[in-house]
Amino acid sequence: MKIGITSITLSYALAAFSSLALADTQQPELTIWTGKSHQQMQLIAKQFNADTGIIVEVKQPVDITGNFEIQARNGEGPDIVFWPHDRMGDWANAGLIKQLKPSQALQDSAVDYAWDAVKVEGKIYGYPIGVEAISLIYNKALIKEVPTSFEEIFALDKQLQEQQQTKAILWDYNNTYYTWPLFAANGAYVFGKQGGQYDVKDTGVNHPSAMYAGKLLKDMLDQQIMPRNADYSIMDMQFVKGKVAMVINGPWYWDELESVGMDFGVAPLPKINGKPAKAFVGIWSAMVNSATNQPALVDEFLNYYLMNVDNQRLLFSSGDIGAMANLQLQQELINDPKVQAVYASAAQGEPMPNAAAMGKFWAAMATSLTNITTGRQAVDKALNAAAKRITR
Repeated sequence: MKIGITSITLSYALAAFSSLALADTQQPELTIWTGKSHQQMQLIAKQFNADTGIIVEVKQPVDITGNFEIQARNGEGPDIVFWPHDRMGDWANAGLIKQLKPSQALQDSAVDYAWDAVKVEGKIYGYPIGVEAISLIYNKALIKEVPTSFEEIFALDKQLQEQQQTKAILWDYNNTYYTWPLFAANGAYVFGKQGGQYDVKDTGVNHPSAMYAGKLLKDMLDQQIMPRNADYSIMDMQFVKGKVAMVINGPWYWDELESVGMDFGVAPLPKINGKPAKAFVGIWSAMVNSATNQPALVDEFLNYYLMNVDNQRLLFSSGDIGAMANLQLQQELINDPKVQAVYASAAQGEPMPNAAAMGKFWAAMATSLTNITTGRQAVDKALNAAAKRITR
């Protein structure tokens, strides 16, 4: 297998290891698959090659998850794959990725919630790199102060309409990923936990907190705060054109806004019913293929190159990653308001469950949200139906 990587410093242990590798008549190779920071990962790979003589290949394949599952099941694929942690449960349970044992010093270098996210049944299966969480993004030309609660948006919308012929907010509300923070604010949950493990027969998607949020969402549509049948592309078009003052989106959206010259701000999501909205937190992570035939090299790359703070800084420079799990970088970025908003959303959010049953959650909630927003079902009936589909 081949993997692409870059690195900075070389430890004595690595030097000794590489000399043995170079002595071998057939040099081992590593392969990395990544969808983010591709060029930066290639730079790290070149440094690793310069230091060790090991050839590393960095690839950016289409459909990383689908291709990884197919190839890993056949004992092939990359040595290291980068992806958000939410697929980790499926892959660990299927035996496709290896349990990892990072040192305590390495674990101390990143935020606790990031390490919690990369655990499956209490065991670590990934090295956390990036932190992703959605926030409130607003056009500074249209609004100076963002609302502190979703309930305030009704009055704000009326004010903006009268003063600027602008709507207050829009997001891809039929997409559970973007709407779930409202539901979870006051106690709704995807799966309960027993002994640190997800209990997939216990879901709180029909918790009173979800009922309240579902009714508020319906009210926003009934009162024309947002248009019916809106999706991500409509949200994007309306926001870029200045027809909407605020959207709910993630760091991946910033580049587009900068490219059109928008002066925008990022803030934590407003409260709902007095409690902070709880966004799903995604941890972009490095996972190791169980089929790798170079476990020692993979270990050296991960511990001495990938997780090195200088290379972490290099990965962040790509602009593909909204925030970093590394504590030192968090301190360095303390004066960046956009990045700090991501950290604030992550701190008040919750790691996206990496349970294999998440597929049932997404499917059931997609149907229920559509039924709520189109008026096909009452909020309580839609969410009760979702709970039954998830747990059966």
